[in-house]
Amino acid sequence: MIKIYLWSFFTAVISGLLFTFFARYLAERYSVYGRSNGYEVDFYLVPLWGGIGIFLAFVFSMGSLFLNSHFRVFLSAKNNFIGQELVSILIGAFIIIILGIVDDKKGVSIVSKLLIQVIAALLIVTCGIKVTGISLPFLSNSFFFSAIISNFLTIIWLVVFTNVINLIDSTDGLAAGVVVINSFVFLTVAILVMKITRSTIITGQLQLTVILCAVLGGATLGFLYYNVFPAKIVLGNSGKMFIGFLLGIITVVGRLKTTAIIALFFPVFIMGMPFLNLSFAVLQKSKKEQLVSNINKNDFQYRFLRRGWTQREIVFMMYFFVILMGSVSILTVIFEKIIVK
Repeated sequence: MIKIYLWSFFTAVISGLLFTFFARYLAERYSVYGRSNGYEVDFYLVPLWGGIGIFLAFVFSMGSLFLNSHFRVFLSAKNNFIGQELVSILIGAFIIIILGIVDDKKGVSIVSKLLIQVIAALLIVTCGIKVTGISLPFLSNSFFFSAIISNFLTIIWLVVFTNVINLIDSTDGLAAGVVVINSFVFLTVAILVMKITRSTIITGQLQLTVILCAVLGGATLGFLYYNVFPAKIVLGNSGKMFIGFLLGIITVVGRLKTTAIIALFFPVFIMGMPFLNLSFAVLQKSKKEQLVSNINKNDFQYRFLRRGWTQREIVFMMYFFVILMGSVSILTVIFEKIIVK
């Protein structure tokens, strides 16, 4: 499986570089522009549709895996349930990316966006990807939900993740970098948990999680090359919703569905910095009824800028805290593994 993971990542990085360049061309060709996320300079128009590049890289990388005999064996060995989940993920992601493309070009009402996001989440749920319960680290007891509650919570979880990236993308390179970091943290946690599980089904779920993390992290890393300040292309709503949707699925497939081993605590803790930034933004911007504004002089990043920090320094500082929280999550899994033994 290591060869599959490496193939997934490097294929995604290379295709991410190429398809993001293509997405930039498309955005310029069809005049799909948005304002930059820069603080240090006046706002300037920058191509949107960065999500197209990441999506195409994701699909291409996943498709290329079928050329690998080990991957085909992996799918056939899991009684097709992994294959069914993978198909549902691709279809759901396609729905989200189309929604984002249209939203970037013409705009879509909030109600319509939420409705389509719920439909995509419902598709994922009907194919068996669900939050079935919750457990906490170092505790042996697990709490399982009824089918109705499980379906409801999964839909809410996926819709929240689909939108949360939109509210942390306030600086060039920030959201994409956070996604890359969290993808590798999820990947590491999944590999660690695989070493202590004896269930074939759970192992299959975790292996799929590692593949999804490698592909998403690689594709986003390829995009990040063009997105660092000053950005040549930005995620747009297409990219933010797509990567948020996939991160939500990854947390369900690899963390929450395997409730007896790993808990809701880990994905939430790993995503702690984005949610902290989200909460801060909501509290600050709601006071002025500017929840969706691109810049606010009370904003978290702007406060550091006024103290003499450069935009790149602010972004790297945010990266540091995300890495720190992810490291704590990984260490928690390691310590739990030692205690279990």
